[in-house]
Amino acid sequence: QKRLLSRVQSYYYSDDLSQRLALGSCGARALPYETLTLAFTAGQLSAVFGAKLTGLALDTEGGYRAENDLWWRPSGRQIFDDTAFYRPVEVRDPFGNASTIAYDDYTLLALSVTDPLGNVSAAAHDYRTLQPTLVTDPNGNRQAAAYDALGMLVKVAVMGKSGENDGDTLDDPTIELSYDLDAWVQESAPVSVYTKVREVHDPQTTLFQQRYTYSGGMGQVVLEKTQAEPGLAPERDQNGDLVFNQGELVFADTSPDLRWIGTGRVIVDNKGNPIKQYEPFFDSAPVYVDEVQLAEWGVTPLLHYDPLGRLIRTDLPDGTFSKVTFTPWEQLTHDPNDTVLDSDWYAERDARTPGTDENDAEIDAAGKAEAHAATPGRSVLDHLGRPFLRVEDNGLDDQQDPLLFETRLALDIEGNTLTVTDARGNVAATNTFAPGGVQLSTDSADAGARWTLPSALGAPLRAWDERLHRWRWTYDALNRPTHAYVKHDTDDELLRERTVYGESLGQSAADDNHRGQVYALYDTAGELVFDAYDFKG
Repeated sequence: QKRLLSRVQSYYYSDDLSQRLALGSCGARALPYETLTLAFTAGQLSAVFGAKLTGLALDTEGGYRAENDLWWRPSGRQIFDDTAFYRPVEVRDPFGNASTIAYDDYTLLALSVTDPLGNVSAAAHDYRTLQPTLVTDPNGNRQAAAYDALGMLVKVAVMGKSGENDGDTLDDPTIELSYDLDAWVQESAPVSVYTKVREVHDPQTTLFQQRYTYSGGMGQVVLEKTQAEPGLAPERDQNGDLVFNQGELVFADTSPDLRWIGTGRVIVDNKGNPIKQYEPFFDSAPVYVDEVQLAEWGVTPLLHYDPLGRLIRTDLPDGTFSKVTFTPWEQLTHDPNDTVLDSDWYAERDARTPGTDENDAEIDAAGKAEAHAATPGRSVLDHLGRPFLRVEDNGLDDQQDPLLFETRLALDIEGNTLTVTDARGNVAATNTFAPGGVQLSTDSADAGARWTLPSALGAPLRAWDERLHRWRWTYDALNRPTHAYVKHDTDDELLRERTVYGESLGQSAADDNHRGQVYALYDTAGELVFDAYDFKG
């Protein structure tokens, strides 16, 4: 069946920024005006929703735009200032809600952004690093940052309002970072960053969360050590070497000093694929370690890949393994039960002598696992390499015939699932999609039919089910949900949920940090009011 999959129309400003040019025309500067993306056709809306859309204004309520029996999803617009190097000074969403941007004297960096409800977020900048040094949220709470000579972040202070003593300062920051970039030159150790995060906003506190992160030559993290409570950790001698007793690590209590939790080593192949992933370990110091007794602590699966980088086998520590077999048209997935007869786990139990409780239990487990052997899951692929048929092998029935259960998917050219047919041949679900993959309806054998219509911004606008329920949602200028309604057939519409945001409090909203936050929530359980938020929200 031939159908329209996608359609996009891009429009541009005239050179004097006074109007939108006709489709196919472009000014000398090619400044984008807006982009319209096809959302629905009138025929599709009629076929899917029928009379359900009666009374719904898709343009004013949904933000869509109609043209030639097509409904378009507008991108919104940027308003440019030709006296400020054509920087965008205003951004409007499909509903016309505008956010404004104010720049510095150089028209280089944004100093503030004001949203459609008047919330102002401001920033001061370091012109050496071109990074913000002080950010102020709509409630007046501030966050400061400091950078080193290389422009790397070294301090962050989360502060409250100006004139109040909430939070921290850059002299006693909330987060402090220090970098050791010469570690390889000086000690042949990976470069690292030390992060110290304050637990309590008090300059006298000694409560911090600490972490050392070590990086390899490719920029990847090779080890991370995070502080932990005092306790048992491998003992080290005066030279920093691990202490052994008869070949076994010696553990000692670090009290009152902290322990450190290190991430287990990850060994990769020449393509960067992980082939071994070891477990976390305790250590008595935060320094980088490469002793295999710690870095390769515990057990690990062993991962195998084919030349295309696909995982084809996983050897598990208990001697079992799983594997995946690829052919041009199929993919077979074998779990550890499917491969049990070829595993070391099975061979070890098969060699045991019956007669003890332990051996008898293990032999019995191996025998029961045999029933699941050689029953892999099979995915059949279409000409685009997408699985459309899943076959589950449940072994043999009483007549020794294969018990195969098929789940079949019907896919469209975009990969959307149109129908799902279960192993009994029943159509379990039928779905309908708009251009771009937006799901409009689903008809499930379990839950029945349901229709959904999103707004141009992707938020739920209307929903219906075959039990004659209708749901309706409304939003504020920031696209936050404010009201949720439900209606049954010809009954009156009921308000099911209402959300009130802090901006409704007016000028006092910032006093208790309500701007941008929920102030009150009303639902079928009653009323929930948030009297105040702290300076961190």
